[in-house]
Amino acid sequence: MFVLILLLLILISAFFSISEIALTAARRTKLQTLSERGDRRATKVLLLKEEPGNFFTIVQIGVNSVAILAGILGEKHVSDLVFAALSPYMDTGIAQRIANIGSFLIVTLLFIQFADLIPKRIAMSFPEACALAVIDPILTLLRVLKPLVFVFTPRPTPPCGCSACRPRRSSRSRPRTSPPWSMPAPRPAYCSSTRST
Repeated sequence: MFVLILLLLILISAFFSISEIALTAARRTKLQTLSERGDRRATKVLLLKEEPGNFFTIVQIGVNSVAILAGILGEKHVSDLVFAALSPYMDTGIAQRIANIGSFLIVTLLFIQFADLIPKRIAMSFPEACALAVIDPILTLLRVLKPLVFVFTPRPTPPCGCSACRPRRSSRSRPRTSPPWSMPAPRPAYCSSTRST
């Protein structure tokens, strides 16, 4: 049972690793071409690349949560397995210390190789294909975990909209529409600028 749980955690971590690299390395020109051909997933990837902040928050939450859970489970179960294998051949205290170190190394090496390095190599080799494959699950996570993302996302205070704080816009610029998964910025209570009397 523990082996299945560990494999599941490695797969989840690998998914986040692939998503992080693929959605970052996917080329806009190729995605634009796919979008013009009617691929809605390519359009979603382009929109996400415009507002990547919440995406990176989701990735960090997923990667760190899985790593912590795997460390807790690995320290318990892998350590017991290593200790059972070594205890008949050496002192109990030494066997326990080796088992603790061995469990840490085994779980760490498994995650580095199969949940980080290999998935990232795959994503770097096929960034657009991987991005199209993971975009729908990522957007689902952004919607489901929106309150959690809101807690962990830093929110800088925007200008209030008065003449002193309003940025200058070119006549050619058009307003940008935010993706549906982006967080609304809080409205400041007062303007930070001072008016001359």
